[in-house]
Amino acid sequence: MTAVEIKKLGAYRPPKLPFPAGSLLWKLLKEKEVDFSGETCVDVILAGGESTRMRMGRQSKMRCTLEEEPAIIRNIKAGRAADMKHLIVIGADAEGIVKSIGEDAEGVSFVYQAERLGTAHAAYQAARLLEAQGYRGHIMVRPGDMANVKPATLKELKQRFAKSDCDMIVVVGNKKKFPVFGRVLYRKDGNIYASVESWDIIKMRLLRKIREGIAKEGKSHQDIINMIHREFEEASLDKSKIKIILAGIVESLEKGASLGKIAEAIGRRSLDFFVKESDGSRTRLTPEELEERCDKVNSSLYIFRAEPFYQGLKKITNDNAQNQYYLTDIIEIFNHLAYEVNGVQIKDDREIDGFNTPAMLERMRRDLDNEDFRKLKPGGLL
Repeated sequence: MTAVEIKKLGAYRPPKLPFPAGSLLWKLLKEKEVDFSGETCVDVILAGGESTRMRMGRQSKMRCTLEEEPAIIRNIKAGRAADMKHLIVIGADAEGIVKSIGEDAEGVSFVYQAERLGTAHAAYQAARLLEAQGYRGHIMVRPGDMANVKPATLKELKQRFAKSDCDMIVVVGNKKKFPVFGRVLYRKDGNIYASVESWDIIKMRLLRKIREGIAKEGKSHQDIINMIHREFEEASLDKSKIKIILAGIVESLEKGASLGKIAEAIGRRSLDFFVKESDGSRTRLTPEELEERCDKVNSSLYIFRAEPFYQGLKKITNDNAQNQYYLTDIIEIFNHLAYEVNGVQIKDDREIDGFNTPAMLERMRRDLDNEDFRKLKPGGLL
């Protein structure tokens, strides 16, 4: 986040909740604000998103049920079984989420995210409260739709981190299982360097193809537009993202702007990724080379030491394909700040699944119906 944006947020103040002051719900939340200063590890659950692709109107996906329990309740119970108190970031459908928690609100506090500007922006709302309380322990951060993660996994992550000297652990999974998750990029020596969003890789690849397409004589504006749509179709990508991913480019093509000037504008950008290796050298990777190097994905389940977390969050920007503040960027920032980042792999990838669509939710429900997943495997890390 920029210095201006941080200054605008100012010192932490209790959240402005979207309920009438003095109402029963408002009183319940105010009376249950939790002091985390004495805790060894706080469980931050990001539950403020819009849930647009679930097509449920204004209702949050946090209220969707798995085994007859809302996703948010499953998350709270898993964290509670791992001996953590919870700080939940709410935004869209905040009142509905709080009501669905109901009697399970013991050890739960809330911060309200007025604007939904990405996962790092959400995490920063929680960080401001914790920093204001003088909290200096460990902070676990996880998405609210990761509703099948098991208590044993969260407990093992806590224990491993407590015994380590690192500043952050990210839980990783297999790319084959989750092809749209952000890629975990490793240095040549095997240390984690960064997490790269799949959309940013797609954007780089498309910009290269557009530039190459324009360079071929006889290609029209419509030919280039058709090529972009084909790329999205072949990769089963959401076409509504085209103008977000290729901001300015598609509009210029549609308006019939000079192809030469479009190619020139693309040419001024770096269409490669760079890795700062542990020996100080830099490795240049094309989008294809990056994909080849990455066989692990970022689960978005993290644990941090508080001070580096507060510092790193303030350096995250929205310079990416979707103009969002991504928490995934904190991995590369930690490396630039000389903080140590470790990765651990989940034993069963089904635990780190999440849902943005009804089909993904059904997939998670089917996992819970699987006897092997539900009862025989207790969870954990490799």
